[in-house]
Amino acid sequence: MAYEIGAAVEKFTHPFSRHGYAMGFLDSNLGLVPAEAVTRMLRTNDQFFYNLQASIMRAPIRCGQNLSLSREKPMSRTTIERAKRQSIVDACRQMNQLGINQGTSGNISLRHEDGMLITPTSTPYETMKPSQIVFMKLDGSLDAKQRPSSEWRFHRDIFEARAEVNAVVHAHPPYATILAIMGLAIPPIHYMIACAGGDTIRCAPYATFGTEELSQHAVTALADRSACLLAHHGMIAIAPSLSKAMWLAVEVETLARQYHGCLQIGKPPVLSKEEIEKVRLRMAGYGPADK
Repeated sequence: MAYEIGAAVEKFTHPFSRHGYAMGFLDSNLGLVPAEAVTRMLRTNDQFFYNLQASIMRAPIRCGQNLSLSREKPMSRTTIERAKRQSIVDACRQMNQLGINQGTSGNISLRHEDGMLITPTSTPYETMKPSQIVFMKLDGSLDAKQRPSSEWRFHRDIFEARAEVNAVVHAHPPYATILAIMGLAIPPIHYMIACAGGDTIRCAPYATFGTEELSQHAVTALADRSACLLAHHGMIAIAPSLSKAMWLAVEVETLARQYHGCLQIGKPPVLSKEEIEKVRLRMAGYGPADK
């Protein structure tokens, strides 16, 4: 959905709209934020600023409507955390709607202060509430009343190993998981593989879910990459923002589906490492904004 005010405002639609992923977002390392949490995003002199008044967002903003905006007041820590929690809930529901996950098998986390916000274990996305999202420090400590995803270790270890990463998406997409079951990495069949950081999307060796061994395999497979498969399990996509991690997860599943299709015909030709590196450099900044 796009809103506009006068001639000075540009229209904005979510970059996932072509996949049916239409949600609001904040340009502040929050990744996806529910539309109702964002009143307006304007562009003036190439600088973005926001007015977070949820009540205004509930009604359409008409062209020419007067809207008071404040750039002086920064978002409070409470507002930022609330937005992050809601963005995780919404992204979880969208994973299933996009067909890259089923049930509660996936999990999502966002870096937050000295730790991370992560989905709770075994909680249906349809009924999940922002208050159920678990805050865990990177040392593993948390409120004993909360139960984080069983995969919290690789989320935590990825954040510790990769300072540039602010979001981790783990899912069980059908085609990516088929390849993972077969222990197959995705080769450079299409130039879009460069979005994952290199000329392959590696498949990490199998280890029992939730274990330190699986976490170590995942971190290794993600070296110099932003996505990997997990043998007999699923896939991981990481990025500086949740919107970009979700976008990448969809791209990885698309590549997996393409590779699976190629294998039905025969061994596909692949692009060279040099070509993928050329593409990778040209694609810098491709996809949703990092922040």
